[in-house]
Amino acid sequence: MNDKQFFCYGRLKTTGEVIAIRQGEKGYHKTDYGIQSQEFVDDMNHALGVDMVTADAAGLCSLSGNWKAFGSIENELRYGKQKKDGDTMTEDELAQQAELDRQQDARDREAFDRLRMYFRLNFIDGASDRAFLKWCADMCKQSARESLYKTMP
Repeated sequence: MNDKQFFCYGRLKTTGEVIAIRQGEKGYHKTDYGIQSQEFVDDMNHALGVDMVTADAAGLCSLSGNWKAFGSIENELRYGKQKKDGDTMTEDELAQQAELDRQQDARDREAFDRLRMYFRLNFIDGASDRAFLKWCADMCKQSARESLYKTMP
């Protein structure tokens, strides 16, 4: 987190309603978005520059009201705080890995958004996300088949 007050969206698991979470506050604020999908909430958080793990950590901190533990909770959710060899990661290593993960998340989201735009411009404008995801799955299968054929003698 930086010097600005942290803010993100969450979704109540019991009702599916979208909620607002503010740094330093216990609990949450209701929004006018009503019941939405998790993808909707993730897209809203993405627009704020917040990834899913950070939003989950914020949700846990808002439940307890203990925002001092935010960084530790985020790292625990993201990495399980363990190296592959079982040694505990230092805070610097966790911070470096978190930054690398944030950069990769941004690249992945950008590529996904470009694919969605390509699909909608070249195939069906206003197509549903379900049609888009099916198209992506078909493209992945086709690419895997082509790679397999290239490696066969």
